[in-house]
Amino acid sequence: MKYTDEFEKLVDEIVDIEERMFLEAAAPTDPDCARRIDDMRLHRSSQFAGWSEETLTSYLNDLQRAEEAGLNLMTLKYARMSDSIPRLSADPRIPEILEALVIWQKAFIDACPAVMRRGRDLDDFRNYLSGELETYSSATLKLLKADVDRYLAEERSM
Repeated sequence: MKYTDEFEKLVDEIVDIEERMFLEAAAPTDPDCARRIDDMRLHRSSQFAGWSEETLTSYLNDLQRAEEAGLNLMTLKYARMSDSIPRLSADPRIPEILEALVIWQKAFIDACPAVMRRGRDLDDFRNYLSGELETYSSATLKLLKADVDRYLAEERSM
């Protein structure tokens, strides 16, 4: 993956919106969330490292449309994670994307246990990612699935 200026700009714009949404979603329940913003930004930026610019652009559009509609995707994601709201999407690509990412996560945990010992366990990772994927538009899921398929075909991990 080539990290162009456009790629970096897209990631920064995405993480800026996600940060706003995260702070709005977490503020009522976690007053200390602001002190972890740098960690959140690093985690989120790292997540997008394997995405194509096309997928990033689509997800940025998802975030912008959500903001315009007064929706907070972080609130929705966390509500899904706690099973407080019904499924947001039944897109058939979600389980396919999820399975590939869980397999890659397990391989990383197995290869680097010291690095991952304080990270999410696989069940929590699956729950977190499933809730997140349900907030993506069909267009973003289609593009992300293409990214995942490309990595699988190249026998690489995102």
